[in-house]
Amino acid sequence: MPTGRWLKRAENPCARPKAAANATAAVNGLRASHPGTIDQDLPEFVIADNGQPIGTIEDGDSAVLQLPG
Repeated sequence: MPTGRWLKRAENPCARPKAAANATAAVNGLRASHPGTIDQDLPEFVIADNGQPIGTIEDGDSAVLQLPG
């Protein structure tokens, strides 16, 4: 069963995640702003170029989500 933290995050699918130029910059920046947080608990992020996501989910695409528990 997902915890309250996961449910709260899932209730707001339109929330704007932090944008970064690449995954390394995103994770390092999030680790700096959330010290002591393990990778799976870091906030969501998106890889973007000039503020636009470089990969989006379009009609016909599939996504696999792994929820805890």
